[in-house]
Amino acid sequence: MEYAHRYGAKAVVVHPGEVPFPYNIDKRLKELYHEYGRDSEAYGVLWREMLKRREALAPYYLARIQQSLEEASEIAARKGWSVIIGIETRSRCYQMPTLLEAKMLCDSLRGSQVRLWYDIGHAKMMERMGLYPNEAQLSELLPYIYGVHIHETLGLSDHWCPYVHSGDPKEFDPFLAAIAAAEVKVYELKARCEPESIRESHSLITTRLQQLTNKNAQRSG
Repeated sequence: MEYAHRYGAKAVVVHPGEVPFPYNIDKRLKELYHEYGRDSEAYGVLWREMLKRREALAPYYLARIQQSLEEASEIAARKGWSVIIGIETRSRCYQMPTLLEAKMLCDSLRGSQVRLWYDIGHAKMMERMGLYPNEAQLSELLPYIYGVHIHETLGLSDHWCPYVHSGDPKEFDPFLAAIAAAEVKVYELKARCEPESIRESHSLITTRLQQLTNKNAQRSG
């Protein structure tokens, strides 16, 4: 945050924590997802094992995260650093926060510099794995969003160009509201995204954002 303040950055994106496991259970779950599918018995058994431990330990680790964020916010306030702490939606099922965990943290720290950094691809990935209903909860989280990481997921592979690599003309539409709500908008694309694909994706996003703005203006008028 000190460096962000010094160089004029608006926010610091934070990976705030996780529920620890003795091995990378997320990696194994993703392997089962690809080999047998989310509805398979093998996936379901391991998923329930992961979820039981995550739900049991999450309150303890959320409390630790909240304490850490409180301390960081207090130091930033004393030093006059006008920098947002953006807690990011994560890409592994044992990591924190989920959307509702992020909402709880932001509510608990209301008035501080803590906000949600909504990573679109990560949230879609977690919905596909079964951790939380991303699209259903997103509207409730819009007021908490400060920044977004903009990218698409193909299955459980992220950092692709929205619309272009999925080939779906509508699948990304539910996330336009999050992009519109964000103060800071950041593309997070992998090296395999060619310049022409990036330009095409950017054109589609900006055009649809303008359409969304026009539609909202008509409703309010």
